[in-house]
Amino acid sequence: MIAGLIDPAYSWLYFYNEHVLRFLGKREPRDYYSGPWWYYLPRMLAYLFPWSALLSGIYFSARQPLRTRHPSLQRFLWLAWLLPLLFFSLSSAKANYYLIVAVPFAAFHLATVLENRRFLRGIGGAVPGLLIAGCAAALYIRVATGAENMHPEVAILGLEIPAFALVVLAGLAVMALGSAYCAWRNPGVGILAYLVLPAWLTAGLMVTMQEIEPLVSTRALATHIQKNLPDREIYLYRDFEAVSSLGLYLNKPLVVVDSHSNDLFWGNRLRTNSIIISADQFNAQLPGKPVAIVVTDRQLKSFRESIFFQHFKTATRIGETSVFVN
Repeated sequence: MIAGLIDPAYSWLYFYNEHVLRFLGKREPRDYYSGPWWYYLPRMLAYLFPWSALLSGIYFSARQPLRTRHPSLQRFLWLAWLLPLLFFSLSSAKANYYLIVAVPFAAFHLATVLENRRFLRGIGGAVPGLLIAGCAAALYIRVATGAENMHPEVAILGLEIPAFALVVLAGLAVMALGSAYCAWRNPGVGILAYLVLPAWLTAGLMVTMQEIEPLVSTRALATHIQKNLPDREIYLYRDFEAVSSLGLYLNKPLVVVDSHSNDLFWGNRLRTNSIIISADQFNAQLPGKPVAIVVTDRQLKSFRESIFFQHFKTATRIGETSVFVN
């Protein structure tokens, strides 16, 4: 209410545009996508992986009587993750992160279900490992026979991306089989044997994130600018979202030239500002002014066709961005 009193446009933008129109698929700007009603079902399994694979062992495990305190807990957990799933499945707007709100409750619910199945003893404990190993083997074959290296300049532990993926998948398959055998033959350990799988995947993802940081972060880009271009004014070309964290690393606002930004859509429309300028305005400022402009790979073609490209002499490529200097 206070925000609405300060800014009359806030209530319409936040409550109606961001919620009602988003649900109906009519929100502006349209920076989201749509999908079928079952869009989130496979994603819920992916969010809970590898623990979602334990569902496959439930059929082979005998159910024990619920404790008296469990029925109300079961009802609560059903509602806590099913209602968000239903709501977002009905929504016209889809996004991969929407259902994260339901994942903790789904995980708790899965835990209670496993408890009621004696934590998948015997063959029920082995089935999830066999399923994971089969999926890992199928992905291994897919990568080995059809993957293309989109970033040949990136190496992870000295391996190209497909080769590293094959190592991770092979390790996952072997560990899943070992965990399945352990869960089957050692009731005292049971499904705790599968703890090695998230540990292996986490290690692989951490190494991957460290090696591909220039592709997903602007920290290396900011370091280059601070070291080599400390006295130049920095501009962004069109793609604000792709490099929005650059301003945080440099600790200053950055002007966007010829903006195509969805994030800045309403701010630019509702307020007169100097953060977004046109191509003609930028071109008029260039003579005699030392600047640098950050351009993402997907905007390189239009940048080279712009009226001000002739002013820029050198470029340095970092990750999927280039820094042009006049």
